[in-house]
Amino acid sequence: MENKDFYQFMQHRVKTAESIGSNCAGTASYLVGEIDSDRMISREDAKKINFNLSTKFKPEKGYLVVWGTDGNPIHEGVIFQENPYKVLHRNGSLQNGGGRLTLTDLSEMSKEFNSAGISTRYKVPSKLELIE
Repeated sequence: MENKDFYQFMQHRVKTAESIGSNCAGTASYLVGEIDSDRMISREDAKKINFNLSTKFKPEKGYLVVWGTDGNPIHEGVIFQENPYKVLHRNGSLQNGGGRLTLTDLSEMSKEFNSAGISTRYKVPSKLELIE
């Protein structure tokens, strides 16, 4: 698989992502191929998935972005565009069955989370790790 194949894989997954019933971690993990369906996953399952992925200190297209504290994920998305970096994430209330997919500027999101003491980590999906 080449980088462009991975990005096409992600774009196909965006089209097939469920509009309700998932959460940010479930959708992000689905978009990059870490799980096989767009579904709600627990923080503990998200933590396990993230633990097994390489951490990078700079964003790259296709990386998972995980905002959290002490290894516990609070919000997740996928870097979907470059120049500037934009994050595709599920934004909204879980009480309503999950939110909409939203494309948001990475620097704005990180600034907001970081000002609240929440760190930003970039994780390399296993499918992308194989081709880097």
